[in-house]
Amino acid sequence: MQTTSATNADDGQSWARSSALAAQRRLASRVARTFTPEM
Repeated sequence: MQTTSATNADDGQSWARSSALAAQRRLASRVARTFTPEM
C-alpha cells in the first residue's frame, strides 16, 4: 500500500513538472512570435 501511494505521488509530481514545462514552452513560443512577426 505504501509503495503504491509513493509511486502515485511520484507520478503526480512528474506530471505536474512536465505540464508546467509544456506551459512555459507554449508561452515562450507565443511571446517570441509576438515580438518577432517576421519569423
